[in-house]
Amino acid sequence: MYILVYNALLIHFIVCLLQKAQRDTTLSNFKAGKFRVLVATDVAARGIDVSGVDLVLQFQLPQNSDAYVHRAGRTGRAGKTGVSIVLHTSREERGLRNLEHQIGNSFKFERHAAPTPAKVMAAAASASVSALEGVDDTVLPYFADAAAEVLGSCKNDDEQVSSRDMTCNS
Repeated sequence: MYILVYNALLIHFIVCLLQKAQRDTTLSNFKAGKFRVLVATDVAARGIDVSGVDLVLQFQLPQNSDAYVHRAGRTGRAGKTGVSIVLHTSREERGLRNLEHQIGNSFKFERHAAPTPAKVMAAAASASVSALEGVDDTVLPYFADAAAEVLGSCKNDDEQVSSRDMTCNS
């Protein structure tokens, strides 16, 4: 089993190289809410039936509308809504238009440009602040010195940040 921990977000992977028992255990743990992100290869994802999935991120343009509907159909089950994002290059734009045509019913993907580095950093900063809001106030003093050291190494001369600021006690 492949496990990646990134920013306190536990992510598990299901790939076809795993033994069936390992895939089943990982899927059971995902269904039980033991982790929130499951990454699955196209082959390993076949047959996965999990309620409550609200986002499918496709890293490759599907070959046809059936593949898209199968992947995207992991979201929005039982009357719930979900989002399916397809990442693609500008060279694949024609394939994306063909996919829209195959799906029919005037189906159109909503197109968005990749975020700028500044937007990515702003989102990361916002997520960091949100993560701090979940920390119990009684443990914040234990992080104050480390936080002050980190901020002290990157602040500019015009900005003074105290350890009190870092403990969210305003």
